[in-house]
Amino acid sequence: MSRPHHGGRRLQLTGYKASAYERPNDRWSCGRQAEGRPCSFGPSSSGSCGASCSPWVRRDGGAECGMPAGERCGEGPAGEPGSWRCSQVSCQPAPSTRRLRGLANAVAVLVTLGALALGLSHPASRDVISNPGPLSNHHAALACADCHTAAVKSETASWTAAAVGNHGGVDSAKCRECHQLSAGEHAWHYAHTLPAATLAALQSDARGRARPGRRPPGLLQRGADLLQRAYGVEGEGGYEVEHEVECALCHSEHHGRSAPVREAPEHRCQVCHTARFESFEEGHPEFYSFGQRQLASNPVFTHVQHYGGYFGEESLACAVCHRPDEAGRHMVLQPSVFEQVCLRCHQHRVNLEPLALVQTLPGPARAWLADLESRPAGLSELPEVEPTQLTRLLLPDAEHEKAERALKILRKRFRSLIRKAPDDKDGDGRFSPDDGLKSRDLKKLAKVKDDAELASAYLKRTEQLLETLIAGDVEPLREVLALPAKASLEELRRALPSAALKQFRAAWFDPKGRSSDRELSIDASTSLSDGWKGGGRFVASDEQGGLSYRGYTHEDPLLKALLGLAPQAGRPEQQEAMFALFAERCGKCHVDPSRPAASRVQWQAVLDPPETARRLTFFAHEPHVEFESDCQGCHVLRPEPPAKRSLSDFEIAPRWRSRGMRNQAGCLECHTQERYGSGCQTCHDYHAGEQTPGYGSTSRVK
Repeated sequence: MSRPHHGGRRLQLTGYKASAYERPNDRWSCGRQAEGRPCSFGPSSSGSCGASCSPWVRRDGGAECGMPAGERCGEGPAGEPGSWRCSQVSCQPAPSTRRLRGLANAVAVLVTLGALALGLSHPASRDVISNPGPLSNHHAALACADCHTAAVKSETASWTAAAVGNHGGVDSAKCRECHQLSAGEHAWHYAHTLPAATLAALQSDARGRARPGRRPPGLLQRGADLLQRAYGVEGEGGYEVEHEVECALCHSEHHGRSAPVREAPEHRCQVCHTARFESFEEGHPEFYSFGQRQLASNPVFTHVQHYGGYFGEESLACAVCHRPDEAGRHMVLQPSVFEQVCLRCHQHRVNLEPLALVQTLPGPARAWLADLESRPAGLSELPEVEPTQLTRLLLPDAEHEKAERALKILRKRFRSLIRKAPDDKDGDGRFSPDDGLKSRDLKKLAKVKDDAELASAYLKRTEQLLETLIAGDVEPLREVLALPAKASLEELRRALPSAALKQFRAAWFDPKGRSSDRELSIDASTSLSDGWKGGGRFVASDEQGGLSYRGYTHEDPLLKALLGLAPQAGRPEQQEAMFALFAERCGKCHVDPSRPAASRVQWQAVLDPPETARRLTFFAHEPHVEFESDCQGCHVLRPEPPAKRSLSDFEIAPRWRSRGMRNQAGCLECHTQERYGSGCQTCHDYHAGEQTPGYGSTSRVK
């Protein structure tokens, strides 16, 4: 063994044969250390002595006791020559300080584990010991078993496995059940709860927009890479599409009552995204379609025509017509915009001709059809009856033309009888020769008997239809209009004027009723349900020939319910007839003839296609309009309507949409980490599938 030197000076010898140096890393030490005479060899790692006295013969024939290292023992050998023996002095091994500390640590660990096992074996103490901290206010009322499967099993082993596993044993299925997110068997195997094909298309699009020559990843990105590999979501092409994303990967709990559950650390977003950047201020890609909202689905209204033309010199502020919605995200119309703005020019749209509902003969005339020689009391003229458009729709298989022709013939015959015999001279209540009629006049009645029977059958069907509607039964209309099973008739049922129809039936079908009894004017607010306070009235008279609806106002529930069924009608001819019925009423502004029938009715201005195509991006108007005097700080009216319907007639101001420069500059005026925040979740949502968290979710704006 070479001896160490340093600058010609011998260093301390540490070999066990050359020094009595105490080695503290050994598990055992010599018990004679306290006497100052430790064994040179010292005990072995197992605690046994490695040195003993043995006799050896000197040159003079004597003997001495010594150790292999040359150290003499204290006493000489005993016994006869050839059988000498030396007295043995034990090395007296003793545990080293290191070993004693190790034993103490092991005992402490075992005692701790035993105490934990004992505590976890009882449900009451287990919840106290295992609880890492208070839940947030959103989940404060939940118990452990509501989120942790291990708590349901009530086994110490399951808690231990959950503690060392991912996400602390949180069961994502429980999260989805509570938040009403049960969207298909494999819906949660994909990021953002989007279908695999949609997700793959978004990935391809994102990779295509990734800027070449990006600078090397920073500390944040390197940490995200480590997290990505730790969770096993990285595949050959980046994110592994069919990897199930656990809820607890982004949502964490037990951080206090006021901790935001929905906020996830920013680096977690970059676990899956291959086009990465440091922050919004550093490296965020350019906005490639920012502000290209679609034209509102309304065939009449455009901002270019109204704001720039029809209003003339009057400059209306955007807030006159628009306000943020309840969530603060989108701009919607003010509730009173129609009355305050639209009626300036569109008053005639709510003062149209009455809508004929039912035209039929009154009771005395119906009694005359059963007996043509009888004289109907109080009736000097048969009302002119023409099947209404609504009757034609609700009675599609009725012989409307034949009945109309028959009623015209009967009306002409009745007029002839009244002209020749206006008074019942003999008082028998019948048309007779004593009233001044000739026999040939009475014979002519036999020729119109078939017409009377046809008209009676047709009028009977009308009466049956009224009875059904008065009873509130609208289900027969499903078959009549060939509506699908999923079509809801509830809105029509609520809008049915049952009270008006009931009064009309009682007054109109009385065979002894007078003309004055059939003069009706019924306020719609007493007939339509749900407290309708519009200005409509249901009017009936002999001159009208039946019941009509007039004086209706904007958002009339009856007209809206009837037009709402048009796109769902099963036969094209019925659809077109219903659209034609309301073409000059609601349809003038709310029916787009260029669209397929299924999407032709548009009650509200909506984005087309729906904004679900942009679900990953979040923008709220309410917090932004507070900093602008009007919307035109961001939106600029185009000089001409856009050529494509897919573009809005407003465009984003140049400073927000410039190409070839950092077009985030406008946003960065406010959105920095120090001011209003620039994290991923400031502008982006995660849940973008058909379902988003319902129960317990809160608005991001208010």
